[in-house]
Amino acid sequence: MAETTTPMMIQYKQLKQNHKDAILFFRLGDFYEMFEDDAREASRILDITLTKRANVPMCGIPYHAAGSYIQRLVRAGKKIAVCEQIAMPTPGRGLATREVVQIITPGTLVDEGLLEQAANNYLVAITSLHGRISLSYCDLSTGRFAVTSFPLAEREQRLRCELYRLQPREVVMDESLWETDSVLKRLVDEREDILVNRFPSWYFDPVSAWTRLSRQLNVVTLKGFGLSQDSAEVASAGAVLQYIEDTSKNMLPHIRNLQVYSEQNHVMLDESTQRNLELVHNLQDGSRRYTLYEVLNHTKTAMGARRLYEWILSPLLDKDGITKRLECVNFFFRDQRVLSQVREKLSGILDIERLSSRIAMDRA
Repeated sequence: MAETTTPMMIQYKQLKQNHKDAILFFRLGDFYEMFEDDAREASRILDITLTKRANVPMCGIPYHAAGSYIQRLVRAGKKIAVCEQIAMPTPGRGLATREVVQIITPGTLVDEGLLEQAANNYLVAITSLHGRISLSYCDLSTGRFAVTSFPLAEREQRLRCELYRLQPREVVMDESLWETDSVLKRLVDEREDILVNRFPSWYFDPVSAWTRLSRQLNVVTLKGFGLSQDSAEVASAGAVLQYIEDTSKNMLPHIRNLQVYSEQNHVMLDESTQRNLELVHNLQDGSRRYTLYEVLNHTKTAMGARRLYEWILSPLLDKDGITKRLECVNFFFRDQRVLSQVREKLSGILDIERLSSRIAMDRA
């Protein structure tokens, strides 16, 4: 019997059929095996040996060392569908039962070894509704969830600003918008490091999104967040949650708040301003050396480093908010003893934000 028609390969092809856009890690004993096109692509990226069995290309990695290989694939902008043996057959009878238990994508990472400690890892969703662009983003590893909208006529400037500020690893796009809006497509295409997922318009259905958001945030209505059922923001925010649920195959109990923001809350720094002022990346090599962020970053925790990064790129417009921050700085500046004690205590604190997220998702 040809290898491609064995029960195991039939099982593999059935699973692969549902995950065509991902590299399928197919668990066989102590290894994850990859076959056919997945094997060719993975062997090239990972620099591992490509072999053949019955003319079927294949390669494999030890399951206990999968983390480092997954990291390299994610950095190459690939999705990985992890297929595990969830039930073993009785000796000599049939196949192990296998299921895809997790889909790992660049924008939905939670494992500490795959993330940059001092930076958020954002997944962005973009669609349009009622003449406005709806943009939402979420960092699954911290539970940070926010949404905004702006007039379609302002999309070039605002999208360029937001994409440069957020540095997303992955985008969920309305396919019809992608195909009809050349400006939006060009802006996303300019960023070669973004994995783009295109979905039909029903994926952004505002009615379903309203229900999904209300359930996730455990509220009867979203009016407390300043949203109505007609708000453009709802469509993209619901799509972000749907995509995360589909890939993580898990509940998201740590996502319990939604920040709705606009240009009235913060100074919107355009891409040129962010780049030329070298706020968080320098012009020479794109690193954080010799930037404002490097000068100011004396934080003792990863959470503080991420918050400082966000504050630099989103300066407040609200006078009261600015005053409160300055009062905090002044308090510690005038009492160096307290400052030293606080810094000493903070230096022993782990990344509680990400640790609690992994616990909530049963990934700790």
